[in-house]
Amino acid sequence: MHRTNSRARNGVALLLALAAAAVSSACALNAPPALSTLNVAVADSASAQFAEVDAQAKAALEASDRKPDDAALAIQAAALLFQAADARVQHAAVKVCAEGDSVELVLTADDRVAAEVRTQVASLCTDGLAAAERVVARDAGNGAAQLQRGLCLSLLAWANGAARSLVQGYGPRIVDAMDRAVAGDSLGSDCAALRLQGRFRSKAPWPFRDRPLARSALERAAKDAPCVVNLLFLGDALWLEGDRATAVAKWREAADARGSESSAHSDAALRQLAARRVAAATREGAGS
Repeated sequence: MHRTNSRARNGVALLLALAAAAVSSACALNAPPALSTLNVAVADSASAQFAEVDAQAKAALEASDRKPDDAALAIQAAALLFQAADARVQHAAVKVCAEGDSVELVLTADDRVAAEVRTQVASLCTDGLAAAERVVARDAGNGAAQLQRGLCLSLLAWANGAARSLVQGYGPRIVDAMDRAVAGDSLGSDCAALRLQGRFRSKAPWPFRDRPLARSALERAAKDAPCVVNLLFLGDALWLEGDRATAVAKWREAADARGSESSAHSDAALRQLAARRVAAATREGAGS
């Protein structure tokens, strides 16, 4: 009895410690306005790889700010801000992948990117989310706006990390947005809504993880739109489910697959990440 009570007390103490840690980091990641990030990136030669998407996002955001009630402009701004943020994540993930990395390390490369990238992503996606939510506030059934809301929320959750995201309640908001987006238009933008649903349900922690649903959503996306990002994410989901041979086959397809307008500024990096996955799996004897 004494040992049981001791274990119970230790469990309560651990939960209290975790709760205290979460509360202490409850504030969302502090980030500058998106225009500040975009202005620096456009002017910085070191960010030349993002110059095109940053210029497009800057113009779209300024146009939306001038006409905040224009739904089409707001959705375009949110989409381009997400694409500018996602390009930074994927290119940074390529940079941290070293030769000889295991599949596990390659799959979690985005966890090892510089803090500066997270700050830039939070900057871009905070304003992207605000633009999408202006539309959703007037029309909750707008599938395109819900898609951009879900995409921006997903990268905000990544940028903020697990503790902040838990306290900020990102999980339920992402589920709400992506479910509405799938219901509104599951096939648009190369099945971006299904892709979001599959990626989130595959990688999210309990209670949001649902790998059978993730596999189903990504298989539908890859079948209807066999582009690099859909095939890459399907391979990842299959690997996490333990279907390693099929996962490697999908990664091989992804490395040579067509691009997508919805991921145009990330496609080159995504192909490199697919190739790194194949190389790591081959070293580990998987998928041969």
